[in-house]
Amino acid sequence: MDTLILRIAATGVVSAFLALSLKKDNPVFASLIAVIGGVLIFFMIAPYFSAVLSLFTSISDNIGTGGVYITTVLRVIGVAYAAEFGSSICADAGENGLAQKVELAGKILILAIAAPVILTLLQQILTVF
Repeated sequence: MDTLILRIAATGVVSAFLALSLKKDNPVFASLIAVIGGVLIFFMIAPYFSAVLSLFTSISDNIGTGGVYITTVLRVIGVAYAAEFGSSICADAGENGLAQKVELAGKILILAIAAPVILTLLQQILTVF
C-alpha cells in the first residue's frame, strides 16, 4: 500500500509534466494526457473499493437499518467524486464556467439523493418535540 501512493504520485507528476510540455503546441493532446492520467489513477485505486464497500456493509449490518442509509451515503459519495472528477477535467481544459456547472449539478443531485434521509430525520426530530 505504501508503494501505491508513490505510483499514484508518479503517475500524476508524469501526466502533469507531459500535459504541460504539450499544452503550448497541442492543447488537445495535453488535455487528453491529463484525462488519461486521471483514469489510470482511478484504476490504480479501484481494487480498494471492495474493501470500503465491505466496511460499509458491516456497518449497515451492525446498525440494522437494512442498508437504506448506507446505500444513500455511498450514492452521495459516488456523485461527489464523479462531479469533482468531471469538474477538474473541465477546469484543466480551461472551461471554468463548465466546471462550475458540473459542480452545481453534483450538489443538486446530492441534495436529491439525500432528501429522503433528511425528511426522515426531520420527522424524527418533530416527533420528539
